[in-house]
Amino acid sequence: MNGGSFIRNTFAFFKGLLFVGCHWNSWPLWYLLSVFYAFVFLSFIIYKRELSRKVLAILAVGVYLIANEFTIILNYG
Repeated sequence: MNGGSFIRNTFAFFKGLLFVGCHWNSWPLWYLLSVFYAFVFLSFIIYKRELSRKVLAILAVGVYLIANEFTIILNYG
C-alpha cells in the first residue's frame, strides 16, 4: 500500500482500474475499457435520444476523422 488508509487505497485501485485504465490489471486491456465506454455512450444516444442510423453513422465518421487527425499530429508532429 502507499501509506494511505485502506478505504483510500481501495478507491484509488478502482479508479485506476475502471476510469483511468493505467492500473496494472487494466493497462493491457485499455481497448476493452474504451469499448465499454463507447457502448454505454452509444446506448445512451440510441435509446434516450432516438437518433436515426444515418445520424449515428455521421457521428461515427466524424469521431473517426478527429481521432485520425490526432494520430497524424502525434506521429508527424
